Amino acid sequence: MKQDVILVLDCGATNVRAIAVDRQGKIVARASTANASDIAAENSAWHQWSLDAILQRFADC
Repeated sequence: MKQDVILVLDCGATNVRAIAVDRQGKIVARASTANASDIAAENSAWHQWSLDAILQRFADC
């Protein structure tokens, strides 16, 4: 069955989420996974995220 949906991507500091919403606004699918950060070499108080890792996490959703 073909269904038009909008894919919503949410990239937060602790999780990434993908949510599919139909034309009526009903959530038809959702997935999430942890979004771990690395400590920056320049300053141990800084966190950084790899863009490649974030894109892979979205693909895994």
